[in-house]
Amino acid sequence: MALFNRFEAIACDSLSAVSLLALFVAASIQEIRSGHPATAWELVRAVR
Repeated sequence: MALFNRFEAIACDSLSAVSLLALFVAASIQEIRSGHPATAWELVRAVR
C-alpha cells in the first residue's frame, strides 16, 4: 500500500509540474502576441 501511495504522489507531482510548464508556455506565447504580460483571464482563455 505504501508503494502505491508513493507512485501516486510522484504522478501528482509530475502532473502539477506539467501543468505549471503549460501555464508558463501559454503566458510566454500570450506576452509575445500582445506585447504585454498576460493577465490571469488571458491565460485561462489561452489554456482552454
